[in-house]
Amino acid sequence: MINAVFGVIAGILAIGLYQKKLSPTKMEARLACMPLWAEPVFPVLLTVIFVSNFMDMPGLLALPHFILDYVGLIIHEAGHFYVSWANDLIHSFGGTLFELGVPLTLALVFYSKHHLRWTALFLAWLSVGFFSVSVYSADAVDMMLPLLGVGKEGHDWNNMLRTLNWLDHTQLISDIFWSCGTISGLLSILLYCAQSVRRWRLARVQDQKLS
Repeated sequence: MINAVFGVIAGILAIGLYQKKLSPTKMEARLACMPLWAEPVFPVLLTVIFVSNFMDMPGLLALPHFILDYVGLIIHEAGHFYVSWANDLIHSFGGTLFELGVPLTLALVFYSKHHLRWTALFLAWLSVGFFSVSVYSADAVDMMLPLLGVGKEGHDWNNMLRTLNWLDHTQLISDIFWSCGTISGLLSILLYCAQSVRRWRLARVQDQKLS
């Protein structure tokens, strides 16, 4: 039931975004047109999101990570709904597939259009997803995490690894996701910082030409 509710919510949001006809080029241009003094805002934000994967941030600093994590949860549950027609293994994997696949796809689409600022933002979201999946997969044996609306029998990673007879590799699988989260998080920060530095240099060159 919860999967169906989140599936409908995710579907409504996707249709709403599609009807707005959001242009990736216009989205990138809006970020690129920020006042120069505000350029460090997003690198700092991406750094806060990345650090939040490792430690609890106080107050409002925890909000960006919470929002991305919660959106990822909605998409995770929607993934189960959209692959409910499949066998048990694919159904269990559907949540993780959507949770990681949506931000990864968006990052690749924007990167293919050379919109690197939004690519960095989606990589930050992907990083949060990787760390979330790392924690979830690490719990495959102990099954101590509280799950949304299901008991231990609904633990995706226990079901998947038990089916594949990979429970002995739980820690390795968790470490792989953790490493992917670290790489994508650092890449998001570096990519946005590179774009900011590039903009500052262009602005400096233009100022020199005008002077």
